[in-house]
Amino acid sequence: MKFNEYYLKEETNKFIISDKILSNFKIVGGLENYPNWQAKVLLANSAAKGVKKGQWESPRYVLISLDSDNIIPVAMSDEHQTGYDLLYEYYYKKKLIKQENYISIDGNGTTYLYGNEDDALKIQAFQKWLSMGGKNQPVQAGRSYNGDMEDIIERKGNISVIKGKLSKNGQKLIDELEYLKKEYFRFLSIEKKIMEPKESDISNFIDESIRFVKQFESFTSPYRSLVSYEQGIGKKFLNKSHIENFIKKLENAKKENDYRLAADVLFTHNGIKNYIHQRLRAMSKMKDIPYYGDEAQYTAIFGDIELALNEFNRLGDI
Repeated sequence: MKFNEYYLKEETNKFIISDKILSNFKIVGGLENYPNWQAKVLLANSAAKGVKKGQWESPRYVLISLDSDNIIPVAMSDEHQTGYDLLYEYYYKKKLIKQENYISIDGNGTTYLYGNEDDALKIQAFQKWLSMGGKNQPVQAGRSYNGDMEDIIERKGNISVIKGKLSKNGQKLIDELEYLKKEYFRFLSIEKKIMEPKESDISNFIDESIRFVKQFESFTSPYRSLVSYEQGIGKKFLNKSHIENFIKKLENAKKENDYRLAADVLFTHNGIKNYIHQRLRAMSKMKDIPYYGDEAQYTAIFGDIELALNEFNRLGDI
């Protein structure tokens, strides 16, 4: 084993980049810092206008060998066929690496599963990625599953709805809402004793409320899919216009350090909790939940819709 290979193997959780191709990458830290690595554009088969071979850019996909600890970062402009063209048309053709069973996963975004035999190989690659120090990245399977690498490993690749069980992201959303509601009522109970909640506690509550709602506007958020394609504040279900309006109100609450204004965004009739609750109620009355569209996204986020509805009913009783 050459020095560069040994260094990478021993100091960064056992991943190897062959010495022959190491000059194609600028590595800072371990795989937990993968989005900040740099990879040289070699084929430019997915390049945007103006991007040329030899340029440096962030990697997205990573090719992971199931036969060894070898990995190959893939520059975004070399992503055609999720990096497999780069593997075959460059690295193998130039005989820069030995041929192994490489699997492409997204080390800087979402990996998709398709319910076929390749899923099992991707899950093996997830296990290696995580064991090497890579971050737990999102995983999606059509319209039926929305989770992450650790979750799909725990589920042993099962992308179907599990009756009586919430999906990981749905449980996280409910837990966050429950925490915020309990904090809100804690502040109210303090005021009933003719006292004032700590300003720092109120500030933290508002910050957490902003963070919670902003998850819905981020393209990488597990909750974005709960936002309807329909637009307009007057629409019945949660949509982008609602989110934008909620964030403005929360920013005002931050300026005033007013926890009631923040709680209004979360828990009133026109708050985010109720919009999601209404969609779950509507879905619970459907004989067959559509495989596509907003309802399918809710299924992917929550899993068992009836259980999710029961949980939102419980939150309303707190």
